[in-house]
Amino acid sequence: MSSGNFLAGRGKKLDMPVQPRYIVFVETQETNLVPWKRCDYVREKIIQSAVKQIGRYGFRKFTMDDIAADLGISKKTVYKYFESKQQMISAVVDTRLEMEKNRILKAVETEGGFLDKLNAAIFFFDQTETPQQILEELQRYFPDEWQKSEAIGKFKGEHFRRLLLQGIQNGEVRPDVRLPIIDLAMRKTIPALLDYQFLNQNNITVNQAIEEFKKIILHGILKREYVGEACADHEKQVEDMDDSPGGGSCPGPV
Repeated sequence: MSSGNFLAGRGKKLDMPVQPRYIVFVETQETNLVPWKRCDYVREKIIQSAVKQIGRYGFRKFTMDDIAADLGISKKTVYKYFESKQQMISAVVDTRLEMEKNRILKAVETEGGFLDKLNAAIFFFDQTETPQQILEELQRYFPDEWQKSEAIGKFKGEHFRRLLLQGIQNGEVRPDVRLPIIDLAMRKTIPALLDYQFLNQNNITVNQAIEEFKKIILHGILKREYVGEACADHEKQVEDMDDSPGGGSCPGPV
């Protein structure tokens, strides 16, 4: 999750319309503009306030009273839209995941080369928006909500494959790269890098972990002077195993 801001400060009191009226518009496939009614506006304001309170107090310690006070409404009004704190947390997670999908789509559709889009869409995590302690709390105490993030992993995987194919077509990526292998490494590794136990045990941040993985994927682990020797050894091993001289081509430094 990387859109929105869990650390935003207190905002203005909720400006409640006296009469129900159309005040917000969103695009849909059916029509260009669809009006949101007052109830949708209030619900979204409550979710926005919940995001702020979670950033301030964490998932477990924020209360419905905090949200009511922040928006200048009664707690009864908050419960009108969300029956429980758990339901509200679920709505916050759903909202953040949807925003993350939109961010990825925007990143892959912008102009730029393979590396620019890869960095923006796949290897991006803003810890100022989603602090590491928030991730840990979500994983430890709300595992069902954390499981929803698997959908983002699959979503990123789909766009990563498309970016790789575009990179090959544009001549930015080696044409002999075996996409299923890279795809498997991405799908299995990226979620693991967000695991709070792994991060704590190794005393590293999410960004440090992702950056290191990106370097391995793009540049390998060998120093430049050893790449040629390693390639020769690798190709010899492949020839000995399956007698396929062309199948063991080795990458040079990117």
